[in-house]
Amino acid sequence: MGFPRLLSIFYCTFHPTQGPKVLYEVPEGSILSKTSPLVDFDSISEYLIPKVELCAKLVTISTPTCKVIGYPINLEHKKFQRNALMFNLAFVFDKDAEISSYEPVVRKMARVLKALEKESEFLRPLETSTEGMSNQSIIGVNKTDVTSGQAQGSVGSTANGSTSPMISSTLAAPIDPSSNGSAAASLPPPVSQEGQATTGSGAGFTSGSITYASIVSSPPSMSGNSIGSVLTAPPSSSPFASTRSLTNPSNGSTAVAKAKAETSPSLMDRLQADGSGMQNLIEQLIEDLNSYCECQIPIDTANTINLKLFPTYPNPAPVYDYQVPISTVNLEALTDVNWDMTMQRITGYINGVSSVKRIAEYADVETGLARMCMEHLLYYGCIIMVDLFQFKNIYAVKMEMMRLTEDVALQYECVAYVTLPDMHAPSFAKIFSLYCSLQYGVVLQDWIEQNQIADYNIDVRRFISFGVIKGFLYRVHKYPILDYYDPAAPGSVPSSAPSSAKLHAPQPTSY
Repeated sequence: MGFPRLLSIFYCTFHPTQGPKVLYEVPEGSILSKTSPLVDFDSISEYLIPKVELCAKLVTISTPTCKVIGYPINLEHKKFQRNALMFNLAFVFDKDAEISSYEPVVRKMARVLKALEKESEFLRPLETSTEGMSNQSIIGVNKTDVTSGQAQGSVGSTANGSTSPMISSTLAAPIDPSSNGSAAASLPPPVSQEGQATTGSGAGFTSGSITYASIVSSPPSMSGNSIGSVLTAPPSSSPFASTRSLTNPSNGSTAVAKAKAETSPSLMDRLQADGSGMQNLIEQLIEDLNSYCECQIPIDTANTINLKLFPTYPNPAPVYDYQVPISTVNLEALTDVNWDMTMQRITGYINGVSSVKRIAEYADVETGLARMCMEHLLYYGCIIMVDLFQFKNIYAVKMEMMRLTEDVALQYECVAYVTLPDMHAPSFAKIFSLYCSLQYGVVLQDWIEQNQIADYNIDVRRFISFGVIKGFLYRVHKYPILDYYDPAAPGSVPSSAPSSAKLHAPQPTSY
């Protein structure tokens, strides 16, 4: 089973002055393009950055061309402008894509970004303005002439107001007090090992030196405990993983993802260095999910994002005691000692002949537990449930019968399946004509006598089962209807049926 392909991922937030705004997108131009964007962000922005009532809920938006899914988050704190930070990491798919397998991924990414912001202020550097930031994160502020490289002034004070030397540190953008808290666009000059500025006059920590603000937002370091590799949740321990592939076919996808995670630098470092942490995060996210259906992205020494796509199947149909399970895979080869004890006992009796109730009796287990095991096998596509085979049944063909005439591989499979062991196989033309002779009103026992099935080396039970499994044959059910007389009608004959049955009897029906 394949997963839908991601067309785009973009990060949007509520700007304090500009409103809903897309900050990062992958691929470039997929959302912010003025010519041919995948989706019109302005038309759906009120759903991606919605009211508070829709936050922390999965929101899916269908457009004429694409389907957008997101999980908006509203993080309230006085350190943010307007006392709140609202953001959304949205995923874009084709309009007809089945995105149920991506819903847990979207929820988890929203929760991870929210936790990273609370713990280490991961999203704070993404804001375009530094107003409202706490004073505790600012060590020093200097006013610098970027063009000439001369320091116009140096301010450095401790908590008691006394001046102290400043320690230069490399930042993505130095803070200029004259710009009303906004970050400057240029990088600070390089600093030598001795802490002296290598360019510009007045280098050093003496009067007139160039110093910059240092914003401390990383979590405490874990000395002596490097978390380089994080245990990931293994795939489902279902014994039927081979019947339905949980990921797209790829060799060594987990090893490739782990190798990339170990060699890639920390996103927190990149975020603080040049502001590209979120962009790199989105790029790696869309590349790994499309290629390997899983990803492992290190954020810092203490946090790693681990994601894996799992298919979602509909709940199986209810299983009844009179139904017969027919295995579609080799259950004996899949059986493992770690399986449930009831499952191990009943799988040996699934032969395509015995009903669920008969299997429970043979295995000496409770019928309800046997039905639960059958539903589990049915969920993973290991068995298919059919009606109990009887020679008094009536079968007829469907319109899907024409598929048997067009698919050559299906024809060979049919001949090999219905032929008795170690016997000469009949021609496909004869088998096809026998299927077409099944019709209403003809009991299977009479059909065998009319067509002399014994002369063609055909197993009737497998002959019928193949048609039911492939979907071009179905059983015709015949129900008896009890017709009661009307006491008011003239000439009616009294019936001995009880009065309670007369009240609930169905109306007479003629065919």
